[in-house]
Amino acid sequence: VSPDLDVQRESANVQSAKIWQIPLLAVDQTDSELEGVLESLLIQIGSTKAGFFQEQQVRRLGPAGAIPLLAYVQSARSLSNRAARGQAMRIASETADETGLNRLRQLSSDEDQAIANYAKEAIERINREQVNREQREISER
Repeated sequence: VSPDLDVQRESANVQSAKIWQIPLLAVDQTDSELEGVLESLLIQIGSTKAGFFQEQQVRRLGPAGAIPLLAYVQSARSLSNRAARGQAMRIASETADETGLNRLRQLSSDEDQAIANYAKEAIERINREQVNREQREISER
């Protein structure tokens, strides 16, 4: 077995181990080590060929992964890395559900217009989904 292949496998295993930790940030948002893991993952999503695969893994976490992403976007740490902040917001805006509405409302007035727009789009999507769900429930009665 090639040593390069072993390094690639080890790197993929390390990244997978980090991805499952993301929902832990929803429990403990003061853990700077976990926040650092999230930030390094976001940087890799934006800058590596493996980024697409990693982004898909983060997306599979669904709403459970959106809360820590939104918390990261709201953190002071994210202000120093605009690219990672944008990646986090883009993914969170597409995966968040009603549990993220308070954070999304706060971010809808963010100074960074792209962040604010993602938040507003997510709020609109979540509201549409809630209305559709309510209409389905009414029609099923």
